[in-house]
Amino acid sequence: GIPGWRKGTMVASLGQQTQNFGFYVTADGHYSFRGDLIDLTVDPLEQIMRQISLEHQPERGPKDAKVTIVEYSDFQCPFCARVYATLENDVLKDYGDKVRIVFKNFPLTSIHPWAGDAALASECAFQQGNDKFWAMYNGLFSKQSDITRENLKDRAGDIARDAGLDVARFQECFDGKKAQDAVDADVHEAAALGINSTPTFFVNGRRLSGALAPADLKQAIDGALGANR
Repeated sequence: GIPGWRKGTMVASLGQQTQNFGFYVTADGHYSFRGDLIDLTVDPLEQIMRQISLEHQPERGPKDAKVTIVEYSDFQCPFCARVYATLENDVLKDYGDKVRIVFKNFPLTSIHPWAGDAALASECAFQQGNDKFWAMYNGLFSKQSDITRENLKDRAGDIARDAGLDVARFQECFDGKKAQDAVDADVHEAAALGINSTPTFFVNGRRLSGALAPADLKQAIDGALGANR
């Protein structure tokens, strides 16, 4: 901290979305400024990556890959579905074991009525294995245009059955919201990072947002690979 200054956190909420703002105030209460201290002795991109939990998360690629891509996404978001195709058809195909992709749920429930339930379904699938999560991920994005709030549970159940999940266990998790804590942890982490839209990516700590073209993601990955040579 700064001698003579006290640190505080202000939380702004809109529906289920929250965002944290750091601020400092002098001990006598006369002066204040908003923002966070930046340690100039530490790589700022490394500092961002330290704020992201990478353990026990849905992931693809080796843990020691030179590039880690963290994706904060919403299964009902059309831009996320577009980037899903980019990841499948371009990034994973072209970079193979050079990249590790870590998925985080960030359902924008105020504008996407079934995104929260889809996030829960994905975490319930993850409880049965990393590969089961990715089967649910693929199914939800590929069927996005056919899913509604009313049929989400049935569609997710179909995906679970086709992927070889224990369907009874999956439905018990979904109905009892037994994986909601995992969704909430992702949402809180995203809020702490100042994320307010989907998809948002961090490529070795470098932030990218929106419906990225394959060339945009590749440029960021190539830059990260160059920095790690």
